[in-house]
Amino acid sequence: MPTQKTDGSAPIAVIQARFGSRRFPGKVLANFRGKKVLEHVLEAVGESCGKERVILATSNETQDDAVAKFAIDKNWKVYRGSLGDVWSRFQQVLLSTEAEWVVRICADSPLIPASLIRSMLNLVGPDIDLVTNVHPRTFPHGCSVEVLRRRLFTEKEFFPQTDADHEHVTPHLYRIPGLRILNHENPLGNQSGLAWSVEETGDIERLEKLCPS
Repeated sequence: MPTQKTDGSAPIAVIQARFGSRRFPGKVLANFRGKKVLEHVLEAVGESCGKERVILATSNETQDDAVAKFAIDKNWKVYRGSLGDVWSRFQQVLLSTEAEWVVRICADSPLIPASLIRSMLNLVGPDIDLVTNVHPRTFPHGCSVEVLRRRLFTEKEFFPQTDADHEHVTPHLYRIPGLRILNHENPLGNQSGLAWSVEETGDIERLEKLCPS
């Protein structure tokens, strides 16, 4: 399911989402502080990048029909591709645009701040291929942001080689010698031990207590 062509060189944002989850099926459509988990993520990313430049990337499997329908009903762009080869799904979204930079966000992160995404977009530059806050991680899990240059998905030297790397999209990039990586460190110090993502059913109640509406 192709997206509408996005013109211009301004960054786009791709939110990876799927209904299936071994520990918490349907977690992205679970209710959290009066909205769906996915809706919180879409709104934060839209606030930072502009709604017209946000694309939800889910699979073309029947199990993800509800995820796609929810986003479409809320007037968000949606791309559907391979379930297992998430890298190719991500690549095809980027190639449907002319963007030089793409923000990668996971949909199980309802507390991700728009301000964090904006601050990382401000770090991109001509001598950088990847802006990250996960290598090494100093932000909580659930606040992971990667901003990637287009050539990482168009030049074969950067393509993943294993099934695991195709599934997880970016870990192989950190193993490439000489890749120009800028890590954004948490100004509040090392909070890597905190878990702000939704992984299990109990995380909804835990995070609502942590950050009440």
